[in-house]
Amino acid sequence: MLLVGTWVLSPVACLLTVFMVCGQPVQIDELPADRPVQFVTDDYVGSNTCRTCHPQEHRSWHQSYHRGMTQVVSPETVVADFQDEDGYDKVLTTIDGRDYVIGRRDDQFMVTLTPRGFHTVTRPLVMSTGSHHMQLYWYSTGQTRLLGMLPFVYLIEDQRWIPRDAAFLGVTGPSSDELQRWNGTCIRCHTTHPRSRVFTGTEVDSQAAEFGISCEACHGPGAAHVRANRNPLYRFGNYMSKPADDTIVNPLNVAHERGSAICGLCHAVSSAPGLEAATAWREHGYTYRPGDDLQQHRHMLHPKRLDDPITQETLQLDDKFFEHTFWNDGVVRVNGREYSALVENPCFKRGKMSCFSCHSMHQKSDDTRSAKEWADDQLKPLMRTNQACIQCHKEYAEPTKIKAHTHHLAESAGSQCMNCHMPMTAYGLLKATRSHQIEIPNVSTSLATGRPNACNQCHLDQSLGWAADHLESWYGTERPKELSEQQETVSAAIMWLLQGDAGQRALMAWSLSWPPAREVSKVDQWAPPFLLQLMQDPYPAVRYIAARSLKALPDYAEMDYDF
Repeated sequence: MLLVGTWVLSPVACLLTVFMVCGQPVQIDELPADRPVQFVTDDYVGSNTCRTCHPQEHRSWHQSYHRGMTQVVSPETVVADFQDEDGYDKVLTTIDGRDYVIGRRDDQFMVTLTPRGFHTVTRPLVMSTGSHHMQLYWYSTGQTRLLGMLPFVYLIEDQRWIPRDAAFLGVTGPSSDELQRWNGTCIRCHTTHPRSRVFTGTEVDSQAAEFGISCEACHGPGAAHVRANRNPLYRFGNYMSKPADDTIVNPLNVAHERGSAICGLCHAVSSAPGLEAATAWREHGYTYRPGDDLQQHRHMLHPKRLDDPITQETLQLDDKFFEHTFWNDGVVRVNGREYSALVENPCFKRGKMSCFSCHSMHQKSDDTRSAKEWADDQLKPLMRTNQACIQCHKEYAEPTKIKAHTHHLAESAGSQCMNCHMPMTAYGLLKATRSHQIEIPNVSTSLATGRPNACNQCHLDQSLGWAADHLESWYGTERPKELSEQQETVSAAIMWLLQGDAGQRALMAWSLSWPPAREVSKVDQWAPPFLLQLMQDPYPAVRYIAARSLKALPDYAEMDYDF
């Protein structure tokens, strides 16, 4: 009887503990006056409250890169080097000759700079952005919560500082401290429940429920969930019957369109649906909550919909906006906007494909991978293999059917579904990334858009004519009639590399060190002169990628070159 009583009471005892701990939400900050703050409101409660009842989920989220996308600068969060090789403060110099002296004083990180038209000042570095590939730092301007940007980023893998412009695909220009960039733009996606609160040029009171992308960014405000689960009987009943808890949103339990839209709030090319909504957002934050219809809260921008007024307003501000964001047939060409690609797929429109078909926001307890391996793209196990597609297209589970379909050996890179149907044609973070708009390789599409097709991105030594011949022979794809002699005979990769725009050049520079392409195209034997050519490119990002690819080749690993 005693054992039975203990078994019954233990869950109740645990729930009583929850009752004691899951109280009112607490403020995470002491509200410093010189930087944006974490301030829970509008029924948000903060991730620390979630940890009480969901320790495993909280632990996996805490190991994700989402969690650290925005952090308060401290010795625990800074990854960059703030000293030179002699142990003194480090001097960073912009292309136009402005010096920024960075250093550390006890637990505080500082920058000494000379704002244009002002005297030299020393400011504390108070916020950071980025936790995976690079980290960028923001200093307090001393004017309410307005931030200025240190015009350098720290490349985590390379362990070095570079000018900010060099980290993005643009030509190097005069340095800028980007006042209001964080308060008006970065806060939108790098925090949870952001409120910009930029009232005038210097009157700024930016707030977020939490820095980084935290629990409530995906599950919605947690106050109702906490209140309901303070009742031990309610919680115990849920535990025993496992019903869907309608006090909180589980992205996996809503329709695939609305579940994916939770990611789409940030991972899409979108804008506010009008001036009134934009003004309301600055004061109160997004009206969208996880589970809502995103289309009612954000306007999706796309080059196929040029006639709507909001798109016209966007193009009036930047007539190159779509050119920089999409290939001219509407396929996304930058990373971080995968939702805009996903929603164009037949698998999404006519099926139930969602972000969560491949990605998992929490690492499962039976996942044998390291937390670091899972955190890189937050993919489910085996989602870098054909299993990602076979979970729906089961007919290709048989190696013989794969080989018959691809005309490549079943175990080769040419039989990996994603290499053909989700090629590396999006760019960002100094690398190529997979397109999330599923397509069929077609030389005509490459001619019309400039987007590399999967055949020529892997077979870097072959021409468009060669690819057209094989696609026609294998799949009956109509061969373009307008191919020039050059397109028939010269490597398509070399043509994109020498004649393409900066995005095409960056993709080809990256592709020349992509292991499947290196192997099948014998890149090591012929690529160095072309990579050396790209190392003189006007775009520093292209120079960087070209040098990195060249250093990946056996004879150039010790090359001394600074892009």
